[in-house]
Amino acid sequence: NDVLELFKQLEQEKHFDYHQLVASDPKLLYFLEHGRLEYKEKFTLSSYHVTPEFLAWISPYFKNAFLKCSTTALRNHDMYSFVTLMMNPVYVTPQDEYAIWEPIHQEIAVVCSRLSEISNLASPYPVMQEIKTLTGPEQMGIIKSLPQEHFAQQIDTYAFNIMCVTVGIFNKIDKDWAVEILESCQSIPASNATRDAILSKKNEMNHIRYTSTETASSSNGSPSWGTIRLILFIIFMILRIATCNA
Repeated sequence: NDVLELFKQLEQEKHFDYHQLVASDPKLLYFLEHGRLEYKEKFTLSSYHVTPEFLAWISPYFKNAFLKCSTTALRNHDMYSFVTLMMNPVYVTPQDEYAIWEPIHQEIAVVCSRLSEISNLASPYPVMQEIKTLTGPEQMGIIKSLPQEHFAQQIDTYAFNIMCVTVGIFNKIDKDWAVEILESCQSIPASNATRDAILSKKNEMNHIRYTSTETASSSNGSPSWGTIRLILFIIFMILRIATCNA
C-alpha cells in the first residue's frame, strides 16, 4: 500500500509539473480552455518539453479544443482561425490523430460533393452566391492550409471540382469570372497532374475569350485590314484620275 501511495503521489506531482508547463504558454492555455485561437497566434512551448508522457497527458484536452476550433472555423468559413490552427503544433498521441483529422475530412468531403453537384447543373446561375462562397478566398485559404500528408487527395478533388464548375460559369454566366477563379485555384493542387489540368483549362478559356473579343470587334464596325486596303486603293485611283485630267 505504501508503494502504491508513493507512485500515486509521484504521478500527481508529475501532472502538477505538466499544468505548470501549460501555464507557461498563455496561448496554449487559452486554446485548451476555450478552443479558440486569435489570428497568427503561436504556441511557445519548447519541443524539448513535449515528451511522450506529456503528450499522453495533454492529448485528450488538446483533442477536444482542436475539434471545437476546427469545426467552428470550417462551418463559418473562418479562414484566419483555421489557418492559424494549422500553423501550430498538434499535441496529440498517434492514437488520437484520427479523431482530430477525420471530422475535417468529412467537412471537406461535403464541400467537394456540393461542387460536383453544381458542376452538373444545367445552369449555375441559380446558385451563384453559393459558388462565390465555395470558391472564394476564405474557402480556398482553408483548403490550401490543410496538411498534404493527410489531405492531398481531397485537396486535388476540391481543385478539380472547382475547374469543372468554372466551365458552366464560363459558358453561361461570366467568362472573366471563370478565369479569375481558375487563376486563384492554380496554387492549391497537391499534385502536378491536377495543377497542369487547371492551367490547361485556363489557357483554353483565355484563347476562346480573346478570340471572341476579336470577332466581336470586327462585327461591331471596326474595319478589317482588307477594308482599309480597298479604301486606300479607291483613294489612290481617284487621285490618279484627277492627276490625269489635270
